[in-house]
Amino acid sequence: MTRPKSIVTPPRWRRIFSGRSDIPAPVVASSSPQCILCMKPVEFGENFDGVMPPMLPLGWIATNVQGPPPLWVTSNSGMPSPPADTLPNAAFIDDPAVVSDKLSDLPGLTVFEALSPQLTFRHNFNLEASDQDPNLGFDGAVLEISVDQGQTYQDILDAGGILITGGYNRTISTDRGSPIAGRPAWSGNSGGFITTTVSLPLVIIEGTLRWRMASDSGGSGEGWRVDTIDITWCQGPPCTPTPPITPMPTVTPTATPNATPSPRVTPRPRPTPAPRPTARATPTGMLRATAGSISTHSPPTPTPKPRVTPHPRPVPSAPPSPHGTAAFTPHSRPTPP
Repeated sequence: MTRPKSIVTPPRWRRIFSGRSDIPAPVVASSSPQCILCMKPVEFGENFDGVMPPMLPLGWIATNVQGPPPLWVTSNSGMPSPPADTLPNAAFIDDPAVVSDKLSDLPGLTVFEALSPQLTFRHNFNLEASDQDPNLGFDGAVLEISVDQGQTYQDILDAGGILITGGYNRTISTDRGSPIAGRPAWSGNSGGFITTTVSLPLVIIEGTLRWRMASDSGGSGEGWRVDTIDITWCQGPPCTPTPPITPMPTVTPTATPNATPSPRVTPRPRPTPAPRPTARATPTGMLRATAGSISTHSPPTPTPKPRVTPHPRPVPSAPPSPHGTAAFTPHSRPTPP
């Protein structure tokens, strides 16, 4: 999408933010708005102190739709008093005794993909009003806005704005020919500079803010002074901020009663087996256990009878062989017992 461009680009002004909005800002400005993460603060400020009276700052447009001069000018003296909120200057328009319709326009305002657009200004007025009815005014001042490149203008309230503080205080009479007859307006005497805070519409494309003073055919007043204008918003598009880390709550340890241990079963001692007796020979022919008190007697071992060794029987000699060879003489076997 092509970004809308500002109608006004005064060379002496600097830009606080050059995103989707081209609204310029002078060097002097109030504190920037507080914006959420990923959104940038945008601010425009004007206090009319950078010019010589009666010139208006560059970019402002003064028009008399009806009525005699003067037009809107920069002023540093006169009535209503004081002449300025921030010295030395303020914007000023008179309140004549004839029907008039006098405009001071600030064009080039674009607010898009933004949050919390807000206008704040200080003003001092003394305009003809009824002495009997505190709600009735004859000459009055209003704030208007165009959100369609100046093709149409509406009261700030009709355009979706909200007067947060310092709102309209009277309604203009309908029987004296005022150009704003029947409308809520600022009228009467403010008693010095007061603050008006306005919540602006969320979308303004090449918009224009208009300060408008209208008088009827009756009496006159001292006029209307406007100073210390501040316009702010937070430029988007917004993003999802990172949620802050929530610290874990500190857990307070709770004393836990010590568990009573279950009684341990003491195992019964196993009997130690008696050592197995080891037999050993004794000179008396008895077997005794080497451990314990048990003794075992074995029967006497019989003594073997000695075997009788037979004596060999004499063998008769054989007669000599006629051949002269010795004959084989057999021996007899011993007889077993």
